Amino acid sequence: MNQEKREDSKAIQTSHPFQILCLDGGGIKGLFSAAILAHLEEDFHIKITDYFDLIVGTSTGGIIALALGIGLRPREIVHFYVSNGNSIFANRWPLKLRQLWHLSRHFIRNKYDSKPLEKALKDCFGDKVLAESKKRVVIPSYNIGEDDIYLFSPS
Repeated sequence: MNQEKREDSKAIQTSHPFQILCLDGGGIKGLFSAAILAHLEEDFHIKITDYFDLIVGTSTGGIIALALGIGLRPREIVHFYVSNGNSIFANRWPLKLRQLWHLSRHFIRNKYDSKPLEKALKDCFGDKVLAESKKRVVIPSYNIGEDDIYLFSPS
């Protein structure tokens, strides 16, 4: 019986491997990820989301994952970062203060002001909700105040 189960699982694995696109966080560096995806689409004349079963992203990677999920093309996401990057990822403090802040674990604050991000996302996504995603997406999040992990997904 164990041999049958192993053969069945091998057949499933070889018939269609489950492909996951995982997009990392990093603030404005999301522009780089979006640009790479855009160049892949342009160079190979493909739609990148056709090649993945699941799109996962944290932080700025989550923004890209959500945008891909609702059908935006990577070139449109590049435009989003170019148009909104300066306001979303504006530095609040001089360099020395930012370095001290990163070294300290006593402050529990957002790295950036959320209002410009909220406005840019509303302008980009409109009133769409996660359930309207055309692709399976998962957005992991960590709540430092509650020391808990959340997974946001339409299903």
